[in-house]
Amino acid sequence: MAPLFHKNRAFYSNRLQPHDFRTQFPSKTRMHQGYGSHFLYMYTKSSGPNWFLAHGEEAFSMLTNSSQIGRIKTYSSNNGQFAYLGAPPSLPHSLDYTASTYALQSICRPVTRECFAERRIYGFGAFYDCPFAIEGPLDTGQTNTLKWAYFTDSSGRNNHTNDGIGNPYYYAAIMSVNQNSGRSDAIAKDPQVEYGGHGSTIFAVLCSATVYDLNDTMIDGNVRRFIAKPSNNSVANILQQTQRTTEVANPYILQASALAAWNSNSSTEMAEKFALAYMQAALAITAGAYVPAPYIDAQGRREMLVARVPKSPLYFFYFMRFLFVFLGIILAGVALFWLNTSDTGEVQARLSIAGLVAAKFETATAHLPSDSVERLFEEYHDKEGARIGIPKLETGGWGFVQHTNS
Repeated sequence: MAPLFHKNRAFYSNRLQPHDFRTQFPSKTRMHQGYGSHFLYMYTKSSGPNWFLAHGEEAFSMLTNSSQIGRIKTYSSNNGQFAYLGAPPSLPHSLDYTASTYALQSICRPVTRECFAERRIYGFGAFYDCPFAIEGPLDTGQTNTLKWAYFTDSSGRNNHTNDGIGNPYYYAAIMSVNQNSGRSDAIAKDPQVEYGGHGSTIFAVLCSATVYDLNDTMIDGNVRRFIAKPSNNSVANILQQTQRTTEVANPYILQASALAAWNSNSSTEMAEKFALAYMQAALAITAGAYVPAPYIDAQGRREMLVARVPKSPLYFFYFMRFLFVFLGIILAGVALFWLNTSDTGEVQARLSIAGLVAAKFETATAHLPSDSVERLFEEYHDKEGARIGIPKLETGGWGFVQHTNS
């Protein structure tokens, strides 16, 4: 396929390059390796087995849309909704480009009824027991709470993913939110929503997430081409394990879940909003892994002044045009008025071909007042009109002769 634009390698897109990360970490930390990739969290021996997010400042800048590297954007199509790493806002809209980056699509469905089948909900707590590998207590008090589980496949039977996962990967989330803000009437009777003993909203989802290599084209600031192909397992491990081990995006996801529980009209809509929040957060907290790379193709556009017209003559021109239209409407109205209130219509009828024939041959009725051509003829008045002949005259020519019926 021919390139859409002329190449200009001065511009850049966001491209993940795991093999370049090792030098970005302090000497006292080491990268955890698995499935041939380098993840974005660190293991510190001196303080025990604690996981920390590398380049957290960039991750939270991305999460709050204040990063200079790029923006987490969304795109919807017939294939669903995607979150992807887009270009920074500093790029002008006059720049059109084709770039390679990464996208994430997560699809969730509500499973609250399955996880709380026994309805073990009491006071400030509850116990969930899902038909897949996640169970345990849930705090339903004033603090919003979120529990996670990640699975090796879609069955959800194995939640041991330390050795790596494939693409897509699968996860579940149980949450309790909004104890102090009350319930939403829109979902009060939804069978996939439960409530804590003191009013918190309890909700559970089962989800899949697929990481894509994305090739997108932006023209005039709008997406014109969005080609997503499943990425390799290494990239999927980066996104899954960064959030799974650090949980630094939990506050953002909990806040989005609390808002979803309040302004959604169904549990399905809540699940969709949760999936969107997870997609955005999972991409954002891996921002430390993204390094600049050239665009595939790019071109710039600029506006040029090709004609200049003084304002005063232009305004006068348009004024005169509108004035002529206004006068034409007035004259047309006056003409219609006189046509309906004067003898103009009769004069027009007498000047027609039929009117001239009546004036020539209908001597008995043609001189009478009339509002139509038909009234000029004797037949209209129940009289038998004269017959017209065309004999040859003594002068050698032909003429009209009127013969009366007598």
